[in-house]
Amino acid sequence: MLKKKIAVYANGWNFDSLQRILEGMRSYSAEHREFDIFVFLSHAAYNEHVDINEGELNIYNVAYMQDFDGVVILSNAMNSERMAKELCRNSVYLNVPAVSVGLDVDDVDYVGVDNDRGMQELVVHLIEKHNIQRVVYVGGAQNHPDSIARLKITRDVMKKYGMYLDPKDVYYTDWDYRKASRVAQAIVEDEEYPSAIICANDLTAMAVTTRLEEMGVRVPQDVIVTGFDALEEAENFYPAITTVRQNHEEVGYYCCQMLYERLEGRIEKSRKLASSQMVVGESCGCKGEIDYEEKRHAFCQRSYFDKVQRGLINETEQAIERSLSRSSGYKSLKRNLQSYFEGYHSLEGSTLYINLDGEYFNDVMADENELWEHGFRAEMEVVVALKDGVPVPKDTVNHHELIPGYRKEPGCKTYIFMPLHSGKFNFGVIIFEGKPPILQREIIYAYVEKLQQAFQNLRANLRLDGLNKNLAELYNKDSLTGLYNRFGYQNIAIPMYDSCVRNKEKMLIFFVDINYMKKINDLGGHIQGDNAIKLVADSIRQILKRNWIAIRFGGDEFLLVAPNVSEDEPREAKEFIVKYLEAIQQQQTFTYPVSVSCGYVVTDPNAGKSLQEYIKDADELMYQIKEEVHSKDKTK
Repeated sequence: MLKKKIAVYANGWNFDSLQRILEGMRSYSAEHREFDIFVFLSHAAYNEHVDINEGELNIYNVAYMQDFDGVVILSNAMNSERMAKELCRNSVYLNVPAVSVGLDVDDVDYVGVDNDRGMQELVVHLIEKHNIQRVVYVGGAQNHPDSIARLKITRDVMKKYGMYLDPKDVYYTDWDYRKASRVAQAIVEDEEYPSAIICANDLTAMAVTTRLEEMGVRVPQDVIVTGFDALEEAENFYPAITTVRQNHEEVGYYCCQMLYERLEGRIEKSRKLASSQMVVGESCGCKGEIDYEEKRHAFCQRSYFDKVQRGLINETEQAIERSLSRSSGYKSLKRNLQSYFEGYHSLEGSTLYINLDGEYFNDVMADENELWEHGFRAEMEVVVALKDGVPVPKDTVNHHELIPGYRKEPGCKTYIFMPLHSGKFNFGVIIFEGKPPILQREIIYAYVEKLQQAFQNLRANLRLDGLNKNLAELYNKDSLTGLYNRFGYQNIAIPMYDSCVRNKEKMLIFFVDINYMKKINDLGGHIQGDNAIKLVADSIRQILKRNWIAIRFGGDEFLLVAPNVSEDEPREAKEFIVKYLEAIQQQQTFTYPVSVSCGYVVTDPNAGKSLQEYIKDADELMYQIKEEVHSKDKTK
């Protein structure tokens, strides 16, 4: 059987559990069949803004599900039941073998954890060992299946012992530590402490314990606090949290087992439960089998390394931001990022990819709503591509490809995909391989968040530059003709002349004046006068070449400055303007014929004259020609 590709849809806020599930999947791969794991990692949260959650959840749409041989949907930890069910329905519709973890969905294989056993052990331990009387239950989101299940078990066990959990003693926090802290404060202010506070997870338990201690309530001497999940942080916490450990390694192993059974022909739905067990910690007042002092000793020894590591992360983030800030546009952004990561990738690992939506940075003046409504474009540009520290030549990827130059290699490879987004608008994806140092829950989220902020700041700065240029154009341009005005002369023409002098280059100074402008206004009014001015401006615009500057110098006077012109170009320009005016007037009706007088000079960079002096010379030549025209006019 050919090597397979398995997608895992997960949430980063449950990273410890995810890591153990992935270890279980790798164990299955080592024992049975090799496959690569593609982890699509969101950081959606119940207490986050809806737009940010949408941008996070869109990572599940970056790849086509049908391109995988099987999918694992960590539905109970996704922080979006809607998205979890949608992914399950898609797997059924696309006929892709799938396993839902934690949420039982029709027609999709199911793996859960026998939480009842571990939770029952916990509540029984509190009742029999500690003789608790009044219990407060602190859940996560009220409609979350884990919160519901753990509350039910607590009530059921208490009922068997003739105890009652008062509804007023049930709180919900939406898995938010700040809300958990407020719950702890409310419990203390009630002045009638419960015997135990049973929390739906370890993070909530640690938040509650911290706030209790701050308010002078000791754990476990004054009140017992328990958690769920057996996080590493809970083991190193003081006091170490009494909790329930789910066997997530078993979960990962079962997921792979069920996927391969499906691939080999099994039709009927399968359900499996992994085990769970209580882990006795210090927060209930017991001394369990774990030596927490030894764990804290090891934790303290690691603290210096962690401090150095975080300092390195800060330095890396600042270096990336500096690299981005030096970018004057999208091309230099790609060049600067690739160059940076080729030299520095100790945190990210030697295999790293960053794919971006080029339109997001190429068209910085466009509003995000105009660029896309949601999700990723069909094709993204590869701006960083490193495989084992070596650049991978690749310009674009699509939803089928994802990883530039991907090929199936021996072993079980793991790729982590995270979204880059501005609110609900996704502009890219970053991909890590294996287990680089950055791959820790708080670190990886903070790192990617800083990276996408740097991208957003760059786009905002490029947009601001564009707006400033637009304002400068408006400031320097004549509203009637669109040619430069006297401000444009000051800001553009004079610097151009100074540059020609420095570089010993000649410059054409070409002066144009409309003949009989007063008569045109008198006979046709100022509307006809404006039309004459616009017609002459159009004739000048037709001859403009790169680096040529056209200026409306006065009411009916125009100035053309051009570096590095040939001897014939001034004469050719004059002839073109005259013929252009004659041709247009044959097609359109004007109250009075529009003609011009032209005078020009070519500067001498060694003469030491100012631009204004040359303009005066050209003006005088033009005036001489104008006098000749007037002297020959028999109608005046």
